Amino acid sequence: MPLVRIDLPDTTSVELRRAIGDAVHAGLVEGLQMPLEDRFQILRALPAEDFSFDPHFMGGTRRDVVFLQVLMVRGYSTEVKKATFAAIASRLEAAGVRPDDVFLAVTENGGEDWYVGRAGDADQAP
Repeated sequence: MPLVRIDLPDTTSVELRRAIGDAVHAGLVEGLQMPLEDRFQILRALPAEDFSFDPHFMGGTRRDVVFLQVLMVRGYSTEVKKATFAAIASRLEAAGVRPDDVFLAVTENGGEDWYVGRAGDADQAP
């Protein structure tokens, strides 16, 4: 049950915003083998002038960057994370986001760092 923050330029159409959210979720389901219904996303469309990035970082050609932050419980192997990144990037490309415009970072913590309402009172990690 990752918590996903997606920041993108406000010039992104509402339809593409929804497609981006769907693509990221599908990539997480595929890569992490998480349940389909475990979707927790915050999509923020910000003024394009609020974005600052190196258009050629690590040899890329960035134009309309979509910043993704995934907060999840630690424990996934490097191989699973790489497969998840690939699944997300592939699905975003199919939705119309150029691979060079995907900037994704994962932050991990423990199950003890989450509170998910009364359902979490059972001392279970998400």
